[in-house]
Amino acid sequence: MEKGFQIEQVPKPKPGGKVVMASLSWEPVPINSMTCLSKELELLASFSYFEEFEAALDIITSDLFDFHSLITSIIPLEEFPSEISRVRFPSSEMKVLVQI
Repeated sequence: MEKGFQIEQVPKPKPGGKVVMASLSWEPVPINSMTCLSKELELLASFSYFEEFEAALDIITSDLFDFHSLITSIIPLEEFPSEISRVRFPSSEMKVLVQI
């Protein structure tokens, strides 16, 4: 098997589906673009600083900064579809939390 991310390894992505790559690779990762194109898949990538996660939690839970001041709105999950326009740019919103 070829090394790297293989879109075929994703359990049967449906045409028009979304594939989220939420991992970290230290080497270049080949992606079969023909599979993505033929199925019209949306590829999203997420990057995380896993080594700094605990330090970030310590800062957030400390009194060093008022992170609550960054929250401009809290909306219920049921209202999310109709309120998504709030976070489109340009917007006066800083952080909108969705309450589950």
